[in-house]
Amino acid sequence: MTLETALFYVCVVLSLGASLVGFLALGDLVQLAVSFPRRFTYAVFRVRFLLIGLGGAAFVAALGLGIARRTWSGWGVWALALYALLFAVPFFAGYVAPTYLLFRTRRHGAKFVPVAALDGLLPGDAEALVVEVDGDARAYPHDWITRPHVVGDRVGGREVVMTYCALSHLGTAYDGSARQLDLKVMTQLENNLVLFDADTQEQIQQICNRTVGDGKPLPAIPSTVMPLASFRALYPQGKVFYNPPGGAFDRQVRGMMFGLLRKQLDPANPLPVFPTIHHADPRVPAKEQVYGIELDGRAVAYTLGYLDRQGGTVCETLGGTEITVKHFPQHGFVDVFYGRVPEVDPHGFAGGVRQRRVPHANKVLWLIWANFYRATEARV
Repeated sequence: MTLETALFYVCVVLSLGASLVGFLALGDLVQLAVSFPRRFTYAVFRVRFLLIGLGGAAFVAALGLGIARRTWSGWGVWALALYALLFAVPFFAGYVAPTYLLFRTRRHGAKFVPVAALDGLLPGDAEALVVEVDGDARAYPHDWITRPHVVGDRVGGREVVMTYCALSHLGTAYDGSARQLDLKVMTQLENNLVLFDADTQEQIQQICNRTVGDGKPLPAIPSTVMPLASFRALYPQGKVFYNPPGGAFDRQVRGMMFGLLRKQLDPANPLPVFPTIHHADPRVPAKEQVYGIELDGRAVAYTLGYLDRQGGTVCETLGGTEITVKHFPQHGFVDVFYGRVPEVDPHGFAGGVRQRRVPHANKVLWLIWANFYRATEARV
């Protein structure tokens, strides 16, 4: 074997290896068949630029050597074409597609319309994530935020970054005023969205509200889930994130996603779409949507049935902090407040005073909550 031939095969192995590692670690669809520890994905992401550079350079070198040592005829051409395909597909699916094609975030430039302008576009019972800051309100319909997952806007004078993991059925809003956040989609792990901050390269497991590794908490803004009809009744001046399907590719991607989500959100199907959750907690049906709260290291999940059996209001102390969990059945949503305020109204006022809301997981799937908060208490 000549030195040139040996170098060719070394470059082939390096390029395919870098491409495959990125595909296995960062391509979320691969998790339909293969499951890796979270730490593997986190580690690959941290060195992804090195892998991209190494793999890309090795690919170019191998292609150049292959062209130089074979004529454009016979099996050599087809072998090089197959090699290029084996490199490009997993490389694109791992390093490019999730962040820059399938789920390009709308951190800036998202379109919002007055809630009154939605007549006929979405049904009144369509659910939406809702954020309200000093009377200024935004709604993010699940159908329209599922792709892109991340939407930014200025609400009540604050930079709000709303994130939504459709697999977990979990929306989490972050305060981009307290800390500049340029959040992008990285992948999903154990059926929950993983984000990263493009400025700091910090990774964030959405349901944990903390950076991976050092565990720094992110500044969360409370949000709820309610029907659009309730949002319109409570906030007639509110605005709605406007993102109906547009174009063949967008419709195809959404169709694929909603097909998976129908299985994920089906209460009759206890299994997650991605079989990467190995912890089962039988205290609550797997696909029941619960209200999860984590304060001072103590986690509790409430079912809607439990809240209703308590008259719709629960006041208790978590980790030294008193809270009130309140169901507003006439508006179809649950909210959480600091302090003992059983008389709080749907706008968050009690005795004419605005009450502070508690950031929490609103209508998250129980199997996801219990997987990440294994010591959680369950109010059933």
